[in-house]
Amino acid sequence: MPPYRHIRYHLKEYTNNPPENERELFNLRHSSLRMVVERAFGVLKKRFRVLDASHFGRMKPK
Repeated sequence: MPPYRHIRYHLKEYTNNPPENERELFNLRHSSLRMVVERAFGVLKKRFRVLDASHFGRMKPK
């Protein structure tokens, strides 16, 4: 879901056309940052398997 509705936000839509207004610029930056954050979480989850959500249900309290 884009931060602003009815405003383009997919990065591929900006390859030939720059953002036309402040909302499109915000959506472009938001989308770019979100991809970086999701990639970082993916790397962390791959490196530290304990961060995988499926492990939390199997942990027994001490």
